[in-house]
Amino acid sequence: MRAFHSAATTPNARVSSSSRSSATSISGVQPAITLALRFARQSISAPVAIDPGQMPITITSESTPTQLLRVATVNVEADRSYDLVLHERLGELQVAVIEQEASSSPVTLMQDASLVTLVNGAVGKDQIPVQLGSAITSGRLFFGNTIATCLEQSDNQFSIDGLGGSIVLRNADRTLMVYSLPNGKPEVLQFRTLPLIPTAGKTIRRVVNATQDIQKLTVSVDSIATSETAVVLARDVPIGQISESMVSTQDRRGTYYFFDSDARIKLYTLPVQLATLGNNFTLIVIGERSRGYDVIVMQEI
Repeated sequence: MRAFHSAATTPNARVSSSSRSSATSISGVQPAITLALRFARQSISAPVAIDPGQMPITITSESTPTQLLRVATVNVEADRSYDLVLHERLGELQVAVIEQEASSSPVTLMQDASLVTLVNGAVGKDQIPVQLGSAITSGRLFFGNTIATCLEQSDNQFSIDGLGGSIVLRNADRTLMVYSLPNGKPEVLQFRTLPLIPTAGKTIRRVVNATQDIQKLTVSVDSIATSETAVVLARDVPIGQISESMVSTQDRRGTYYFFDSDARIKLYTLPVQLATLGNNFTLIVIGERSRGYDVIVMQEI
């Protein structure tokens, strides 16, 4: 597969294949593959060998902060060669796919898709079997790791460590799924939200309480908050829930304190400067008391 950049107003871009099934990967899941890096207008990328099957595609800007420009999927067959053509229609970026051996066939636009991220936050589950729509038909996800892929904008079936269900994807929503054990019970937490669009001079941060035993979680700055007026990133986030987004325009330094709201016991600390202005983050708190706690920092695009 190779790519052509003919979009008049789209800046330098990166074209990638998101996580998808792979018969050659140890985990059964192939990580993201870059198809075109620093892809300028009026240029052609070098061809890249890919596995057949459902292929999720993301196109992002090379500028800072990173912008997600397009998410799409296409089915590719073995022993074929394909061209991806980035172009614009009515000012909107489109991606067409052309099979090289069938150049007389009509040009097909790639199907719009939605970004889905899955996190294994279940302590004691070193690896779990996963299936996500048609992009990942079978694979394994190790503890503390994530899978980011693109699924069709429809009802997609999933199976995670034996727990089945569906993901309803619409428009440009982002879906975060966290496999956890809140109160000792296996559960797939699902959070579908509008994208946290990166903006220069501003950062948006939010917190997921994916612990097994902290009923209410608070994240404050520089120390354990002692009053209702103290500066906090998130306050009293219930187990299995996500906090409201916190918007900041201050490029401050210091330390985030993650603590049990009821017992006022520190669980974890993290440098504030990790979440820099211009970038948005979701902080996923995992773990349980006997084994300790950890925080997975996920940058949003």
